Amino acid sequence: MADELKFWIVILGAAVVKLLITKTQTLFQAVTSMAAAVFMAWVFTDPVLNWLSWPAENYRNAVAAVLALLGDTLIRRLLEISKSPTAFADLLKLFRGK
Repeated sequence: MADELKFWIVILGAAVVKLLITKTQTLFQAVTSMAAAVFMAWVFTDPVLNWLSWPAENYRNAVAAVLALLGDTLIRRLLEISKSPTAFADLLKLFRGK
């Protein structure tokens, strides 16, 4: 139980730091950003650890913090990509060096 409490403290702490370092936001943007940060960390921490084959006891809180800090940015970028028919192809070209 103590590990789970630390996990949630890390997620909320990272989300608060993100809000504090982000330039002006409306109340709606701040709430949405906080929700995205918590959601990304809660849903994707364990899958990322499994994908990287990292032991959860060592890296779970650190990965959760990174996902919380990047959560709303990742969601925003995915939404931008999904709206543009050429965005995904452009990203592939970028990664392939073309």
